Amino acid sequence: MDTENSEVSLTKAGMDRLENWYLWASKGERAMIMGHYYPRRVSACAHYRSSEVWNDTDSEPLIDEDDAAKVDKALTQLPRHLRTAVTNHYLGRPKIYGTPKDVLDGWVGQAAREIQTRFP
Repeated sequence: MDTENSEVSLTKAGMDRLENWYLWASKGERAMIMGHYYPRRVSACAHYRSSEVWNDTDSEPLIDEDDAAKVDKALTQLPRHLRTAVTNHYLGRPKIYGTPKDVLDGWVGQAAREIQTRFP
């Protein structure tokens, strides 16, 4: 029972770090590089916001850039299937065909635990 709780807390902490990495990776220079290598087909439409609907400004979430850089480096050292599952889950690319969503979610959870334990 105790190991189950520790595994859940490791997964949650790792997923929080991956979420921070996603916010870091989806903005700025890193996003331009990712967009160059993995272009979106409808990127112009995906970022369109009507000024009539979205007049108020969104507050920017705080990003721990140092931890995001550590997670980015850790992702390069994970096995390929885990790395691909994480980038697909958070960035939507590269596309993965033929693998069920629950398997991909399991791989993302496994990657979160490995990042949390191997790269604190």
